[in-house]
Amino acid sequence: MYHCHIHFYLTGCQNKEFEIIKEMSPLSHFTHTFSESIRPEKALAANADVILAYLHNLDVQETMQALLSWESGKQRRRERAD
Repeated sequence: MYHCHIHFYLTGCQNKEFEIIKEMSPLSHFTHTFSESIRPEKALAANADVILAYLHNLDVQETMQALLSWESGKQRRRERAD
């Protein structure tokens, strides 16, 4: 039987939706962990499988550019490893 661990990274102001997500029980054969920060952090984003960003009160363009550039860098490293 398979097992899948998912690391969620939550960035932006903490809100009700983030709390609901963190309280959810994982599905069968899944586990998950969470990391959080008010502002995007490269080290936390680099370890994440899923990034959820609450953009209220953040510079949307700057935040998204940072997150997308970090993710594309992570993808390039994976391709080189294969």
